[in-house]
Amino acid sequence: TGASGFIGGSLVAALIRVGCLVRRHSRRPLPPPGKSSAQIEDVHGDPYDPSLWRDAVRDIDTIFHCAAQTSVYAATNDPASDLRANVELPLLILEAARAYGARPAFVLASTATVVGLPSRLPVDESVPPHPVTAYDIGKWAAENYLELFVRLGHVTGAALRLANVYGPGLGSSSAERGILNKTIRLALSGKPIVLYGDGNWIRDYVFIDDVVAAFLLAGLAGGRTNGKAFFVCSGTGITVAEAFRQVVEIVRAKTGRSATIEPAPLPEGLSPIEFRNFVGRWDAFAQATGWRPATEFGDGIARTVAAFCSSP
Repeated sequence: TGASGFIGGSLVAALIRVGCLVRRHSRRPLPPPGKSSAQIEDVHGDPYDPSLWRDAVRDIDTIFHCAAQTSVYAATNDPASDLRANVELPLLILEAARAYGARPAFVLASTATVVGLPSRLPVDESVPPHPVTAYDIGKWAAENYLELFVRLGHVTGAALRLANVYGPGLGSSSAERGILNKTIRLALSGKPIVLYGDGNWIRDYVFIDDVVAAFLLAGLAGGRTNGKAFFVCSGTGITVAEAFRQVVEIVRAKTGRSATIEPAPLPEGLSPIEFRNFVGRWDAFAQATGWRPATEFGDGIARTVAAFCSSP
C-alpha cells in the first residue's frame, strides 16, 4: 500500500527486479512500472471498503503497509481523520488477512517518534512509547493491533519505527516530511536554505536503500520478529544544522553550485515533537533479521545529489 509514496515506491522499484507478483495500491495515480521481471497488478478503489482488501490479499505472501497520513499538524487539526488513515486502514487489511487465512507477513511502516521526547540517547525498544502528538498515538495503536493479530496467529510480521528517511525517490506528500531531501533540492537550485532557530536538535538520518532492505528482510523473517516494533535507523546522531551544512558542502563539491544557510526565528505553533533529540539503536532488529544500516550520512547525501542531478 502507498505504492506511489517515497517508501512504497522505492519498495516497488526493488521488487520489480524479482520474479514475483507485486500488487500495488495507492490513492494517487501509479506510474507504469517500466521494465520488470515481476507481474504487476494495480488495485483501485475506496481504501475503506473491506471488500477491496479481501480481494487484494489473495495469493499474497507479504503485505508492506506504507500508506499513511503523515502530517503531525493535519493529525492535530483533525485527529479523527488521522485515526481513520493510520489505524482503521491497517486494521481493515489485517482483518482481510485474517479472513483469507493464509497467515501472510505484515510489515507496518511506523515511526520512531512514538517514543515522544526521550530523556536519554540512544533509544532502544526498552524505552516505552510516550506519544506527544495525535499522529504518534495513531501509529502506536496500529503497532498494537499488529502485535495482537500476530499473537492470535493471523499474520506474522513487524512494525518498523523509521527514523528520518532520506534519499532518491518520490517526494513526501507532507510538507514537514522529507526535509533533508527538500534541503538538497534547494542547495542544487542555489536557493537559500532556511534554518529555524539554532538547529541543534539531533536527528538520526537513515538512507532509503537501507530502509527498503529493512522492509524486505522483515517480510522474510517470519515468526522471528514476533509482531514486535523495531527501530530502523542509522544509530548515528547529527544536528539539523550540521546536516544542512554538510548538504551545502557536498552539493558544492559535486556540482560547483553554492547555497547559503539563512537563520530564521522559530515559527509559532510548532509541535513539541519538532524539538526532540533522537538517536536510535538497531541491534534488536539486526538480531531478528540480520539487517544493519550500510550507508553513512555523507555517502547517502552524495548519492542523493547524483540521483537528483540525473533525473529530469
